[in-house]
Amino acid sequence: MIENLYARYLVADHLSKLADTAGVTIDVLSIKDIGDSHDIHVQVSAHNRKEGEVENAADRAAERLLVADPTLTLIRSDGLVFLKGTSHGGIRFRFYSGSGACERVQVGTKIIPAEPERVIPAQPEREEPIFEVRCPDPINELLGV
Repeated sequence: MIENLYARYLVADHLSKLADTAGVTIDVLSIKDIGDSHDIHVQVSAHNRKEGEVENAADRAAERLLVADPTLTLIRSDGLVFLKGTSHGGIRFRFYSGSGACERVQVGTKIIPAEPERVIPAQPEREEPIFEVRCPDPINELLGV
């Protein structure tokens, strides 16, 4: 058990150095022992040393970490940005950088057919906007896609 704890500590130390190299600030770092899985969770934010927190901080933090370690896997879930990886010793870790910059964009319209009068007044044919939620992906921005 002590060897596993020490191994997780070494991975956490490596992740701390990786975050520093990437220019992101570690807000919270926790080593979790859940059943047989040993996870390290790192919450980070992007700051500019002169001006404080940067615009789209979650995406900038993820982008900086991806540049520093391209082996990380980007995961977007419910507007949140995660980067996941596994150490050489099989210890799983996850960076969390916050809510990504998602926007609701109208991508078109659809025609709603007219409805005959029933108990409620008749509804004429009308156009209804179609929306999508789009989240820019730092990997695509890095690759120029």
